[in-house]
Amino acid sequence: MRRCREVASRINSSQLVLDIVPVASLVGGGTAPKATLQSCAISSTAQVLPAVELLSRLRKLEPPIIGRISEDTVLLDLRTVPPDFDDELASLLTSL
Repeated sequence: MRRCREVASRINSSQLVLDIVPVASLVGGGTAPKATLQSCAISSTAQVLPAVELLSRLRKLEPPIIGRISEDTVLLDLRTVPPDFDDELASLLTSL
């Protein structure tokens, strides 16, 4: 959870509303469809965009940011993101 808070604190955007939330992440690529790991995610909503449009814009960035939608927010689970990408992730989200 600390890492999510650190990344979120680096995002400077008046258009995004950020929160840190607990999530259950799926394990693997479908080989264990019911297996989950407890994790945390940066929950992002845009003041002027629906979640589906925000997610679409994130996926079009270079490099793309892959998240998922839950309850009308975009969740960015850092479990599979290398820590050395944290600064670039914050910069890309700030630039939206």
